[in-house]
Amino acid sequence: MTVLIIQTGDATISARQYGNFDDWFKQAIPNRSSQTIHVHRGEPLPDQEAAQDSYSHIIITGSAAMVTAQQRWMRETQHWLSLCIEDIPTLGVCFGHQLLADLLGGHVDYNPLGRSMGRSVCTLTAEGVKDPLFNGSEQASFSTWVSHLQSVLALPTSCARLASSEKDQNHVFRYQKHVYGVQFHPEWNGLIMQAYIKDRLTDLKAEAFDVPAMVPTKSETENNHSLIQHFLDHCQ
Repeated sequence: MTVLIIQTGDATISARQYGNFDDWFKQAIPNRSSQTIHVHRGEPLPDQEAAQDSYSHIIITGSAAMVTAQQRWMRETQHWLSLCIEDIPTLGVCFGHQLLADLLGGHVDYNPLGRSMGRSVCTLTAEGVKDPLFNGSEQASFSTWVSHLQSVLALPTSCARLASSEKDQNHVFRYQKHVYGVQFHPEWNGLIMQAYIKDRLTDLKAEAFDVPAMVPTKSETENNHSLIQHFLDHCQ
C-alpha cells in the first residue's frame, strides 16, 4: 500500500535547492510507495473508502501557514482527517502536528515565548520513552530541528503528551494508538535548517537571535530519519 503525504505548504526559496516538503519525506522512505496531494493548492483528497483501500499511512507536512487562519483548505483537510485517522496511522509534523491538535480539540496559537528556530532539545516523558514512535531511542533527550511561531498551547484531553521542548510543553503527542503529532522536523537535516535560517535572517536579527550560534555544523548535515521509519514500521 501507499504512504499518503498531505503537503500543506512549500519550502522557502533557499531550501528548495534540496527539494520540497514531500521530497524530504520520500527520501526517508525510499523503499515505500508514496503519493503527494497538495491540499494548500486546492488538490482534492480521495473519499474515505478509497483512502482506506489505498493508504497504509498518512503524513501531514509543515507549512508557513498558520492554523489560526482557518483557511478553507485547512478546514476541509481537517474534516477529511476526522473521517480517516481512526483507521489509518497518521503523523503530523510541525503545522501538521498543530492541525491535528486543533482538530482533536486542543488550542493552537502564537507561542507567548516567541519563535522557535534552529536546534531544540526534545525531552521525552515517561510515556514517551516507552512509546513505539521512539523505539530504540537511547536517551530521553535528543536534538531536533525546529522552525515555528505557533504551538499547541493546550493539548487535547484525548491525547497523551510524549515529549516537551524548551518552548513547547506539548512537543509530541499521541492520539489513540496510531495518530501522532511532532512539532519538530524529523525530515530535515542541517543543510535544510541552514537554508531556513538564511531566509529568515531579517526576522531573526530583529528578534535578537544569536544567528552565528544557530548555524549547523558539518557533522549535523546528515539525515536522521529514524522517527519516520519507526512510525511506518510500528504503527499499523
